Amino acid sequence: MLDTPVGQLIVSSCVVDDILALILLSMFQVLVEVDPPIIAYFIPFISSLGFLLVLGGSAVTWLPKFIQNKILNKLPEQHRELTMFSIMTAMLLAYLPLLNYTKSSYLTGAFLAGATFSQIESAHHAFIKKTHQLMTWLLRVFFAASIGFQVPVKLFSDPYVIGWGFILYACVLAKFPLMFYVPQFEDVKEGASYNPFLRDRLITGLAMTCRGEFSFIIAAFALGQGLISAKIYAAIVWAVLLSCITSPFILLSIIKYFNKQQLEYLKMTNPLKQKTGSDGMTPLYLHIKSTAPASWGQQEVFRKILNDLNLEVIDRRTNRHGRTLSAEVQTDLYVKDKTMNIKFQKIAGQRRIKNALKAVLDLTKEELDTFSSAIEELQKIVDDDCDAFFMQFDSNNDGVVSLKELKEGLEKKLCLKLTQRQARKVMELFDESQDGKLQKDEMVSLDQFKFRLQMLMSDNQKRRSVSRRQTVVLSSQNSTAIPSSSNHRGNMISRLSSNALSSLALDSLEKEAQTAIQVIAKEQDQIITRGTAIEEALEEALGDASEVLVDVWNPWPWTELFDKIASHYELETVDHFVAVFSNIDIDGGGTVDQEEIYEALKEAGVKISEEGVATLFNMIDEDGSGEIDEEEWKEAADFYLVLKKEEKEMAMMKDESAEVHKQVRAAKLAQLGVSTKAVKAQKSKMNSVMGLLSRSKDNNTAQADKRQSSPPRVTSTDPQAKSIRFVDDEVEMMSASNDSAEDPLTF
Repeated sequence: MLDTPVGQLIVSSCVVDDILALILLSMFQVLVEVDPPIIAYFIPFISSLGFLLVLGGSAVTWLPKFIQNKILNKLPEQHRELTMFSIMTAMLLAYLPLLNYTKSSYLTGAFLAGATFSQIESAHHAFIKKTHQLMTWLLRVFFAASIGFQVPVKLFSDPYVIGWGFILYACVLAKFPLMFYVPQFEDVKEGASYNPFLRDRLITGLAMTCRGEFSFIIAAFALGQGLISAKIYAAIVWAVLLSCITSPFILLSIIKYFNKQQLEYLKMTNPLKQKTGSDGMTPLYLHIKSTAPASWGQQEVFRKILNDLNLEVIDRRTNRHGRTLSAEVQTDLYVKDKTMNIKFQKIAGQRRIKNALKAVLDLTKEELDTFSSAIEELQKIVDDDCDAFFMQFDSNNDGVVSLKELKEGLEKKLCLKLTQRQARKVMELFDESQDGKLQKDEMVSLDQFKFRLQMLMSDNQKRRSVSRRQTVVLSSQNSTAIPSSSNHRGNMISRLSSNALSSLALDSLEKEAQTAIQVIAKEQDQIITRGTAIEEALEEALGDASEVLVDVWNPWPWTELFDKIASHYELETVDHFVAVFSNIDIDGGGTVDQEEIYEALKEAGVKISEEGVATLFNMIDEDGSGEIDEEEWKEAADFYLVLKKEEKEMAMMKDESAEVHKQVRAAKLAQLGVSTKAVKAQKSKMNSVMGLLSRSKDNNTAQADKRQSSPPRVTSTDPQAKSIRFVDDEVEMMSASNDSAEDPLTF
């Protein structure tokens, strides 16, 4: 639960609790003095609070930046960990006696020294890596050797000790009412069998009663100083042991109970359990991903806006990127839209749409070969001195090339007849803004045009993945991104809206397929509008530095059970899945029902759930008969394997793009006769020159001003530097043509 708001609230509360315990520990030292003056009772409090404000404030503001920027960044990588350890040791040697002699606790000094390095990312990773096993054993030694040996087991048979132990246990439970201070992160869901606000309160209250390590330390200190008797000490130990044993078990039980209630509520809304024929309606589920600077009351902002937009929170996750006060907070909200229902497609319907879109979106091998031959001829007759090859097609001189102008220009230049679909495919190669036109910054040379077209010819995997992503968009069965008109969202997966659909040639499809695609495309218009409204509302509330992306979320992915079956049996082909079906169909009747699948797979050791089996079964059961035959199972398995194959191909393309980037850049540098080492040496030389100029300025301001009236600039005068920048820009363009969008998050 550490990535939830209530989990992070508990961690923060525990830190504050420990700080208060440190202050109390320092104040107990006064109690052992003989007739101390009144001021002595306030000195530990003033000292502890003062050092926490001064040294603690420095530890989370300027001091980590000073250590990182002024010391660590100027050292070689291999020396940084030793340097951090040395600085921390020096701070410990300074802080421990300082706070001890000023009547504060030396443990506070250790806390402040560690807090200083908590803001340095590399220090945290190095600490975890180097001390994980050591800390595990130190904790055991701490509790066993220092505390465990002091547990008065013999006194636990004394009724006095047991009685006072239970009384003090009630005092430990005094932390439980802290639950009433928990803010409300989620509202109570109408019709839900659980209360998320009550869940957060109970979990927080119980979590605060599970902690007793400082109780042991304070009790041992009091016993050693003669402030309490051995029996009272034994009673305290008994109370703390009770809280450390009972509270975690109760806490885990509460968490499991509410998680179960939450899943039951989600199952109630599963449309795949409706046996009403082929397709049905389902509420629109969304994944809202927000990235914004950390700020006070951010979760309350989410709660207010989501309520205003009629969005019901199913789950949420919150993570902090960075360890400083200026870190960004990423919040993932999984919500149900109470204002909109969408149609879902079963597997057979998804497959029909996939095949239809593939026919519309893909260029055939013959068409690609025709393009290749025409480009070779075009290269011989066209002078490519112009940097903007497509500008030759701007017949009306308006600064942009429309789809019509592109089609007519290519037909004239290539001397071949293009369909609207073929012209649209070429447009998509260069239309980075996705507005259906080519602007000046999207114009390319003939060489670049040829390169991208060759990439299209050789990259059939990418064409299939595009077809698959559009299928997923229309079927609404997996999560996909919702774009808006904002430029910073151009990297989101494009939805096939009615506007985009108008540019596709659907005449070749059957009437039924055309109608199905058009109906779902209109539905996508509503999803795009809804998603854009949510993004704009949240970004306006969170500020200009925020970024919000909205995806469709599917709580019931039908491929999950096939994943488990394939993993358990190590299946790779359709025939393997058919063999599994035959094993399930024990009576040989040719059909199986949901219960047969569940019992057979469970008995075989496959880790499945009834909900997962119900989801897959109803996705395959096209007619809602309550049974599926071997042919239906086979078609579903075949479609599953096709999707998995394309997922692997997309992942491989992503891995290969980085290697292509590296190889192309190396080749270009080799052609220019420039090596990376030479570039670095040149930059180092110029830095030295600039350093000399700076020192010269200090010695003689007038002469330095004269020299710097036209300072040397590598980026503007050095031809090699210009060439290198051109290489980077071109490689970036080539790499972008290879990139494929990742599949968004799916539960």
